[in-house]
Amino acid sequence: MLELRSHENRFPEKRDLESTRTGILQNFPSMPWEEDESPGQQQAIVKENSSKSGRRRTRVLPYLFLLILAGCGGGGSGGTGGNPLEIAYVLSEDTGNGNEGYVLEYGLNPASNQFQMSGTGPIPTQGQTPIQFLTNNQKTLAFVLNNGNTNGSTSSNGSVAVYSVGANGLATTPTLTKTGQNPVNMALDPGGNYLVVANHGNGMSSGSGSVEVFSLGPSGNLSPLPKTGSPCTYPFRVVFPKGATGSPSDTVYIACTSPELLGSSSPPSASIYPCTIQELTESSCTSIAQYNSTPAAFMNFVIDPTNTYVVAPGTTSSQSGFVLVCTISGNDLKCPISVSPISSPWIPSGNIAFGGTSSSPTVYIGNYDASSLSQNFASCSISGTPKCTATYSTNKPGPIYLATQGSVLYIADTVTAINGSYTASGTTSGASPPPNGYLYACPTSSLSCSAPSSTSSSGNTGGWPVGVFFDNRDMVFVPALAGEVDIFTGASTGNLAPFQILQTTYSPLSVTIP
Repeated sequence: MLELRSHENRFPEKRDLESTRTGILQNFPSMPWEEDESPGQQQAIVKENSSKSGRRRTRVLPYLFLLILAGCGGGGSGGTGGNPLEIAYVLSEDTGNGNEGYVLEYGLNPASNQFQMSGTGPIPTQGQTPIQFLTNNQKTLAFVLNNGNTNGSTSSNGSVAVYSVGANGLATTPTLTKTGQNPVNMALDPGGNYLVVANHGNGMSSGSGSVEVFSLGPSGNLSPLPKTGSPCTYPFRVVFPKGATGSPSDTVYIACTSPELLGSSSPPSASIYPCTIQELTESSCTSIAQYNSTPAAFMNFVIDPTNTYVVAPGTTSSQSGFVLVCTISGNDLKCPISVSPISSPWIPSGNIAFGGTSSSPTVYIGNYDASSLSQNFASCSISGTPKCTATYSTNKPGPIYLATQGSVLYIADTVTAINGSYTASGTTSGASPPPNGYLYACPTSSLSCSAPSSTSSSGNTGGWPVGVFFDNRDMVFVPALAGEVDIFTGASTGNLAPFQILQTTYSPLSVTIP
């Protein structure tokens, strides 16, 4: 059963957004949002006077959660017609039932000014361990990547679930297309004609990864292109630069790396390949950069908002953190011969946040060493030769997810390590999150961080927060593996006020908002 729990007893302050309701209809005739409780339905219930003592303790996620954490969430936003003020899509999994995936739709009711779950209930992704949600530019199709593996396994194939998006939100039954072994990332070309999937393979020294290219039909049907090959053994990220038009000549950047093999005797090189769609189908890509003088692995590979740089944080076998910054030149990349150091020991959390100005861009990178959690995060200037200052700190360990909004850097801290490792042996079963996580708001002018609406003895999110997401109504959404999504207002200033908690029996992984 899913539940919406207010912050009434947990926080002294609750902010009213009455002024945002102007010009909005007062009911939902074209959306199936339930107003009344009905036995047997997975619907939203507003419950006042709830305490934190009843918060669910989630089971441990598969080992690959830490490996692909930064790939969670969409490269776009879901959208529908209809009358809610906005819709939030929460990608979730049922850790008590083989990590089965679901998309939960929450609409912001203009009458109650609260989010409530669609009357259709949880929408199955028809696969295990969902890791990514995105939509096409037209917001008529939504895509979920199901990794397909549980309990540390990497042997299973995954799938892509494609939903049509209409006036009633997502279709309840997706079109399902199988992928290769252990998919960890997907990217949709801006032209809307191709979907590329990075199948990481078995995560062993033998390697079994591949890059698949699917053509995308108008109704969302995916068709694998013939002769799809892989430029490397361990594909990890696929990214389209801005300007792709949906033609076979479009370029996609592929990052190949294997963090889980850093401890092996001969880990593979971290490498980068710019490939056209046609080259991928002909297996004719060539690497432009390889980093193997010291065994190294990327933890992410993303394009900055200005489409000027590709940034890849990473670490070495001796846990020396680094950042690689490549410059985009047309469809090509210009990468330096060597990476720029951050600090040691440093294992980037994978996710990074962008800040600064167009003339002086900055990235922020957390240190998430699961064996000895630090409180540190780094600020790195990326124009010219990157330079990092790694002495900034929050007040709690585990800076796992960073995001910027306006002049505020947000950092979600897990407090304890999310049980997992970069080895194929899997995780310790039966682990539970702490009672609370923390969300820190740090002005980018000073990076002096504070945890709003919390004290030294109690956090302001659910246990194990794993993301920070924003809408266009000045709200912050923080999914927590303990089974809730915490929502605050005041995103643009950092002066957060608790707004609502969406509590669920599933483990929320990401939030996507139109």
